[in-house]
Amino acid sequence: MVASDQLLPISSPRGFSAPTHLLYAYDFLIFYGGMVRNLRRVVHAFRVYGSISGQLVNWSKSSIFFGSLVSPAQISSLQSLVEMQIGRLPLSYLGAPLFRGKPRKSVLMPIADKILSKFAKWKGKSLSLAGRPTLIRSVITGSLVHSFMVYKWLSQMVTKKIRNFLWTSSCEETKLVRVAWNRCCRPYALGGLGLKDLVLLNDSLLRKLTWKFITYNNFAFTF
Repeated sequence: MVASDQLLPISSPRGFSAPTHLLYAYDFLIFYGGMVRNLRRVVHAFRVYGSISGQLVNWSKSSIFFGSLVSPAQISSLQSLVEMQIGRLPLSYLGAPLFRGKPRKSVLMPIADKILSKFAKWKGKSLSLAGRPTLIRSVITGSLVHSFMVYKWLSQMVTKKIRNFLWTSSCEETKLVRVAWNRCCRPYALGGLGLKDLVLLNDSLLRKLTWKFITYNNFAFTF
C-alpha cells in the first residue's frame, strides 16, 4: 500500500525509509501518518482480508498510538472511525518494554520483578545446591537477552538477589560466602558454575547490536 502511494508512511530521517509494519506471530504493528485517509484504507484492507481468509481483527483488543504532532481534533476524528482504545507508552511488546526517552526505573523494574518472581522461595527449598544454578541459567539467559538495554544498577540488583537465591534458596536472605561471585561465573572447566555475569552479558549484547548497526545492510538496522 505504501509502495503504491495508497498509504502515507510516517516521517523518517533524510536518506532513510520509515518502517511500514512489524509482524511477529499474532502481534502486528502498522506505522502510518495520522490522516483519516490512511486509517480508512488500513481498516478496509483488514476487512477485505478478513472476508477472504476468515481471520478477523479484534478491534477491542487493538490500540492506536499517536505522535506528539497529532492534534486533539485529529485524534478525535481518527478514533471515531474505529473502535480502538488509545494506547500510551510505556508498554510491553513481546516481553520487552517500549518507552519514550531514557529508560527510567519505573520502566525497568518490571523486568527485574518478572525475573525474580521465578525464584520463589519454595522453588529454592525444593532444589539442591546443584539444581539452583541450572534454574538460574535457564531463567536469566532466556529473560535478559530480550531486554538488553538496561542500566548497570539493575543488573547489579538482580545479581545480588540471584546470589542470595543460590546460597540460601531465598532472594531476600543473605549469607556470608567465601566464594567470589566472579568465580561462580567462570565455566565449569575453570572451576566455576557456568553462570552469567549480567553486567558483562548486557555489555556484550549492546556491543553486538552496535556492530550490526555498523556492518549490516538490513532495513531494521539502517533505519
